[in-house]
Amino acid sequence: MVITSPVRFIPEEIERSIMFLELRPPDISELVDLVREEAPVLAPHSLDGAGEPLLEQLARALLGLTLDEAGYALRRALSANPCMGPDSIPYLLEEKRVLVSRSGVIDYVSDGTSLGEVGGLEGLKKWLIERQKLFQMRDQLTNEIVPKGLLMMGIPGCGKSLCVKAIASCFQLPLYRVDMIEIFSGRHGKAEGVFVEACKMMEEMAPAVLWFDEIEMGVTSAESGGEQGRIFAFFLTWMQEKTRGLFVAATANRIDLLPAEMIRKGRFDEVFFVDLPHDDERIDIFRIHLVRRGVDASQFNLANLVSFTVGWTGAEIEQCVVSAMTQARLADRDVTEEDLIKTSVKIVPLSRTMKEQINHIRSWAFERAVRASPNPTGR
Repeated sequence: MVITSPVRFIPEEIERSIMFLELRPPDISELVDLVREEAPVLAPHSLDGAGEPLLEQLARALLGLTLDEAGYALRRALSANPCMGPDSIPYLLEEKRVLVSRSGVIDYVSDGTSLGEVGGLEGLKKWLIERQKLFQMRDQLTNEIVPKGLLMMGIPGCGKSLCVKAIASCFQLPLYRVDMIEIFSGRHGKAEGVFVEACKMMEEMAPAVLWFDEIEMGVTSAESGGEQGRIFAFFLTWMQEKTRGLFVAATANRIDLLPAEMIRKGRFDEVFFVDLPHDDERIDIFRIHLVRRGVDASQFNLANLVSFTVGWTGAEIEQCVVSAMTQARLADRDVTEEDLIKTSVKIVPLSRTMKEQINHIRSWAFERAVRASPNPTGR
């Protein structure tokens, strides 16, 4: 007798008489065969001139899908372009987006950001470029050398989320975000089971970047006991044993809530602290936000804004630019340097309204994390 089921549930009375066989999604070789066999049937000349590297690239974009789902993704890609190539990959990834959306706890993040759109944080950028090279070589490296992930902690509004999006662009991988609030909402079942299934699903979707936003709110110490404690214990083990094609990017604001087991060396490749931007970084951030909105930043002496923006976050600089441009547009003219200065004096930064909390975050991280920005004093 053969019994099939989408969930693993065996009555206790017959458990010892049943052999459990778990069918996982097809691996890379099966998907290469699928692309090689199915694509020419769907479109006769779809693989003309396609070599093994392209076939493997297309197959990697289908990892995590069943054969039926992969076939549907192929039809979607071929309907857009009857000749398969690198341009077909976004259409193949779209099927993955639909699949993870069904889970209700994982979001596909599509708005990519390049490292050049991140102001400052040169230390972090240098580290990412180096790890990107190692990640591409992961099949030839030992597990100890293959990048596993990083933890970014720091002050709210200083660009941690933006950096995660830049990581996905730098590594040329899709980005998925785990919604810890949804996991603990109870709408999708018990949190522990949902979290475990989400992690397993993402391993099947690899290669990818997996983002745990505000991880301190969902993954707490095992000492807390109960379901949260078991989730924490699973997460620590999973980080050590997960597939090498999955790069984990975790962000945290309340770093004092993170247990020692989370931030110790070896769990993540590195723990970075994202501080308030210094003078040169604030100039760079102003320039980026002006250029992004079609303004010629070379017409501004951005150094004049440094003294008005001491202690500002990147988010506050962006809001200053947006507010100044709004006022200029209402006056039916282009934004000026004077608009930026007038707007800046009206903004009360977070470092002033939450001074004690910000100082606590900075003092806590000073000896516990690597600074994302170059600093002559080191850590």
